Amino acid sequence: MSTTPVPPFVPEERDPTHVEPAVGYRSREPVWVYRHGQWHAGAVEGASPIAVMVTYQRQGMRGTVVDTVPAECLVRREEAQPAGGER
Repeated sequence: MSTTPVPPFVPEERDPTHVEPAVGYRSREPVWVYRHGQWHAGAVEGASPIAVMVTYQRQGMRGTVVDTVPAECLVRREEAQPAGGER
């Protein structure tokens, strides 16, 4: 479960100086992904100097989506720790 609220902005409204470079994201890191006009909870699969591959589930849809997105479309997300300690 995510403890970081859905970002209150769209990527076009972001200050470019506050966008972390794509290479700063790590595999399995939880993120918010902006696609199809809304933010989705997702996870990083991998990153390159110019883009990040992510997996996420679209609200109201079955299955997951794997997509490559620019860093402007990502925000780090924190997840609640499961009861009983660390993962």
